[in-house]
Amino acid sequence: MFDDIGDFNGVPLPAAKDSTESPCGTDDGQGGQRNTAFQLGTAYLQNWRQEIDVFYVSDTNLTAPLPANQTSDYRAVQVRIVYNDPKAGPRVLASIQRVVTYVAPLQAN
Repeated sequence: MFDDIGDFNGVPLPAAKDSTESPCGTDDGQGGQRNTAFQLGTAYLQNWRQEIDVFYVSDTNLTAPLPANQTSDYRAVQVRIVYNDPKAGPRVLASIQRVVTYVAPLQAN
């Protein structure tokens, strides 16, 4: 299913996990679990989500998204952490964007 970086565009992501695949707020920082008395409650992160957008950008201006029907050698990947405040609505808490390109593998002669 995910054989290309563009496949991640707009994919809804489950609850946030850390680098050891443990739900955030439950790990001990060493791949194990915290004592249950020190874990976040399961409802604590229910209003948080990750969003990923992947889009082509201009060859000459890597900050300029291209229209949906155009492509280039460069794609931007933007990841956002969003808190959905029940009273005020969604609020972006963190956002990062990186531009990537495809480099073909070297062919043996």
